[in-house]
Amino acid sequence: MQDSLKRSQVLGSSRYIAQEFRALCAGAGITEEKRVPLVSRHDESIRFTNSTISVLKPLLQNGVSNPSFLLQPALRLQNIEHWKRTGSMSAFGCYFMAFGALAGPSWLEEFHALVSAFLVHRLGIPEERVVWRYSSRDVELARAVEALGMPSEADGYEPSRYRHVFGVGGTTGRNSNVAIRTDRGLFDVGNVIVIEHNGVPVGVEMAFGINNLLSRAENLAHPVHASVAHGVIRELGCRPDFGSEIETDALGSAAALALDGLRPSGRGRGRNFRDFLKVLAPALNYSRMEETVQAATRAEMELRTVASEPDGFEDLCPEEAADIILTGIRKISPTIGPVSTALQKVTS
Repeated sequence: MQDSLKRSQVLGSSRYIAQEFRALCAGAGITEEKRVPLVSRHDESIRFTNSTISVLKPLLQNGVSNPSFLLQPALRLQNIEHWKRTGSMSAFGCYFMAFGALAGPSWLEEFHALVSAFLVHRLGIPEERVVWRYSSRDVELARAVEALGMPSEADGYEPSRYRHVFGVGGTTGRNSNVAIRTDRGLFDVGNVIVIEHNGVPVGVEMAFGINNLLSRAENLAHPVHASVAHGVIRELGCRPDFGSEIETDALGSAAALALDGLRPSGRGRGRNFRDFLKVLAPALNYSRMEETVQAATRAEMELRTVASEPDGFEDLCPEEAADIILTGIRKISPTIGPVSTALQKVTS
């Protein structure tokens, strides 16, 4: 059982997952859309693009006529907020490469079949390791799962895990979840979601994250162990001086935000960026910090080559992004105060 992947392994596996997903969608007649910046400009209700559906959401307004798919850099702040509250990691990191597809309501059974084919036939995960999880109260989804004839589990956890929230008034989701069995247990890696507006189905979504899927396929302990940031840390031999899970997540998130051109500040999105740099600042005296940050921005830029084509914008070059991060860390370091205490809690 391994605990992490090298940078080249993460990039190679991420590229393979992306190309197989593209081939799957192309074969089903699903069209690729263009990605948007990580720092949200398309939706004022969110600070950061946090999923493929946050980009594809406009397609729901008049009913989904043409099925679409997307590979999109995504960031959710739950892990950094959890760490600030508890000094420990949550089950997921903040930054990830999201990928998924959206189609009309009639694609429900087709999406279940496509997800199964993607995991088993395209990625080569043994069928006995793939487990569908659903609520027996949701007759429509139960029927779609049971029609697959694959390993499944009904009512395996609390009902809320079979419900989805989209942040749009009147829009909700009912989902089945697909999990991978690992040496550490059973972990969800994706969903098929029936999207409803005021109770009426308007679309069906399938949703994944590359590092979460890769970590479970490879029996890793945590999704950040399948991130390019962790691959860089392992390749440079940073441990034990640098490279806890929270530092890894902060490094990857900072690299992604800097490539978007965001700068740390005391307000709004810039303050969220600064929170990641506060995690990294106690390690400023780590002798290879500059090399590590530069390698992380280069690796993140390589990872973005597996994403969908950008929609009329360009990422910063890795050197500029690294300079933003290192300058920000140096400004924070003299006043870091209690963050290092919280970090001690995580790394001890």
